[in-house]
Amino acid sequence: MFSLFTGSTLCLRYNSTNLSYPRFIYRDAIMHVDPQLTPSITGKAFYTIPASYVSVATAFFNDFLSAALYTCVAFAIGDDSNTPPGSGASNCFPITLSSY
Repeated sequence: MFSLFTGSTLCLRYNSTNLSYPRFIYRDAIMHVDPQLTPSITGKAFYTIPASYVSVATAFFNDFLSAALYTCVAFAIGDDSNTPPGSGASNCFPITLSSY
C-alpha cells in the first residue's frame, strides 16, 4: 500500500511539474522576466542562493537546528499528557510562533 501511494504521488508530481512550468502556465511570465533564463535571475524564483559570507556548514546547521526545534514543538503539542489549558484551537499558536 505504501509503495502504491509513493509511486502515484511521484507520478502526479512529475506530471504536474511538466504541465505547469515549461509548457503552459508560467512560461510566458518567466520569459518576460528573463528571456535568457540565467540562473542568477530566474533561479531565485525556484531556489535560494546562499549569501557569499555563509558557509555550507553554517547553512546546514541553521536548517538542521530549526527543523529539530520545530519537530520538538510539534511532538510536545501532540503529546496527550502535555496539553495546555483550554486545549483545542490554541495548539496552533506555539507552532505559529516557532515558525516565525
